[in-house]
Amino acid sequence: MTTAQISRAQLEDALQRALAAGKAGFVQQVRCTLALSQMNGTPAALPPPYSEKRRSPQQARIMALMSFSQQLTELQIKALLKEASQIPDTAVRLSLMVELAVQLSPQTFPLVAREIWGQLRQLPDAVVRVRTMLRLAPMLTVVQDEPSMPEALMETVALAQAIHNSEARMRAFAALAPHLPSAIQVRMLRRVLDESAVLHNDTLRANTIIAIAETLPPDLEGRALEVAESIEAPAERARALTALARQLPPELQPRVRQQALETINTIRSEDERADALIAFVPNLEYATGNQFPALLELALSIAISLTRRPLRSRTLVALAPHLTLDLQGETLAVVHGLSNETDRAKLLAEMAQYLPPEMLVASLAVAHTMREQSARVHALTALARHVPENARNQTLLDALAAASNLQQPYARVMALIALMNILPPQMQDQAYANALETTRLIANENARARAISMMGPHLPERLIGRALAEAHQLTDFQQRMNALTGLIPYLPEEMRRETLQHLLDNVRQIKVDYKRARALVTLAPLLLPSLVAPALALAVNISDPFDQVSACIALMHNLPPDQRPAIVGKIWGLVRQIENGYDQASALAAIAPFLPSAAHADLSKAAGMVIGSIMDEYDQASAISILAPLLAGEGSSSPLPALPQAAALIKEALETALSVPQQTLRVQLLGECITLWQEIGEHSAHPERTQALWGDILRRLCSLPLADVLLCLGALVPMMRALAGEDGLQQVVRILGVR
Repeated sequence: MTTAQISRAQLEDALQRALAAGKAGFVQQVRCTLALSQMNGTPAALPPPYSEKRRSPQQARIMALMSFSQQLTELQIKALLKEASQIPDTAVRLSLMVELAVQLSPQTFPLVAREIWGQLRQLPDAVVRVRTMLRLAPMLTVVQDEPSMPEALMETVALAQAIHNSEARMRAFAALAPHLPSAIQVRMLRRVLDESAVLHNDTLRANTIIAIAETLPPDLEGRALEVAESIEAPAERARALTALARQLPPELQPRVRQQALETINTIRSEDERADALIAFVPNLEYATGNQFPALLELALSIAISLTRRPLRSRTLVALAPHLTLDLQGETLAVVHGLSNETDRAKLLAEMAQYLPPEMLVASLAVAHTMREQSARVHALTALARHVPENARNQTLLDALAAASNLQQPYARVMALIALMNILPPQMQDQAYANALETTRLIANENARARAISMMGPHLPERLIGRALAEAHQLTDFQQRMNALTGLIPYLPEEMRRETLQHLLDNVRQIKVDYKRARALVTLAPLLLPSLVAPALALAVNISDPFDQVSACIALMHNLPPDQRPAIVGKIWGLVRQIENGYDQASALAAIAPFLPSAAHADLSKAAGMVIGSIMDEYDQASAISILAPLLAGEGSSSPLPALPQAAALIKEALETALSVPQQTLRVQLLGECITLWQEIGEHSAHPERTQALWGDILRRLCSLPLADVLLCLGALVPMMRALAGEDGLQQVVRILGVR
């Protein structure tokens, strides 16, 4: 035996020992593989570049029709499948069959998938074989464990898995998770957490944790906490931990609350530190036993450490419900010491409900010293709601006088409206008349309309006519409608009918579809029964499908149940004519409550088709968020034929990819396999299988030249990270010659 042979045998033996050591032998595993590959040299000649065969007219026709899959029925897809299955060329036949198979219902898909699987190993072209396996695997992931999941929901899960943008994909997963069977839910959320763990965007990582916090199954609570704890930016880590604090099991909550507060204490920006502490405060209500005093003490120390008085005041006021009387007094002193009177009045109003009578009375004196009139009015109005009975009347008089003397007309009306429901009857008439008279002085029609609208609930009958006349004087129709809609619910019936008829007459004159639809949506809740039919006539004449659907759905709430089906039938057909996918999704979600239970299957299918038709990944994720509740209908319980597990399919695809002779294609296919391996969560669900797969890959890499192995290692980084973490990757970097 030669020295070279002995050396190779020794290296192969060393590799086996390193693999047996598992994670502890990771670095040695890489070293041995690289050393063995150096002994292989370079192949004498590479095969010619891979090129696909040209398609015949028949094959091209089937491929073209696949692009119209949303317009095809399942029977039509089955007919195409039968046609594709007769194509003699195995590679072309299986490629077409798998593309058609994934469009089938879960009842039919496994039967076709089994047929494809039976022919795959006969396929001589390794590239086509790998790509066919990878196309099958996501559907196997969905149907294998949960055969009862509805078809539309299954297809949407597959679409979500195919979204490339991480943020959009995780938004889609978070929206789908609450509606999935438990096994798939766990797998999907595990993938979300695993992807989040390696993101470099801390804000996105925190947002992801917050989005899924309420959906977390017990199996993933610990993993979610690990991901939250690994977020580097303290402000984002605090947001994630705060979201988890109330969702995790009781035994973990004390630790998470403590971690959240300790993290908040490390935030450098005082603005972010204050915001994070205020967001955390509600968690104090759920702290029990000995933890509450310790948490409150730490929270107080964080608040007091803020050097800017306005921020310190905001955080102390947020903590006020949990403070002792002495500490509330100190907080009140901090608030009273603010130089900005608007801030002082706002915080005093927030704190008033928690203060004892003596502190409220003391605060009255401070409020009276405020020079800024609007701040004084705000403070006196808030205090008047809580001061002792013997001080209330005088406080109300003072607040009313201050409000009546505000220079800015809109501010005066808003201040008087804020007082309305706490003024005694003898003061209300003065306030009503003053407010209504002041609306005439507001120059801006938008502000005047808003003021008139807000007065509606408070006006006595004798002033309603004057208010109505004020509203009718507005020249802009949109502003006039805004004002009148605030008054209409409080008008006598005949006056209400006349006002609504006036508005409908004006709506009829609107030329722009979306403006006419928006006006009808605004008026719909206010219409008298006799005016619903004229309003519907206006709605059905809107030419834009989305605007017509929006207006009709708003008006249907006014119809008795037996009159709704005719309108539903009409607008159901319009939904398909809406061009924008997101608008189409919104229309489907809006029409769903009016459909009979027998139509839920059609609704679910339509929702899946809409989601599948959207090309923009962000819009697609948004549509999934809207339509996810509609997708979870009744599924089939029919047994599945024997099919490989998705993990087994990916393992075979990986092994096949490594047999591809072309460097570039091999690495590309290897990367696609690893991506899918990540997506099904195999690395976190079954680490022992991942370790075994890694060993198989290394043994195959040992037969390749060094350059090929180096390229493959680049594609295998996600698997190496899962096996050895960031430290392991750093050691590989050093092995490759970077110090």
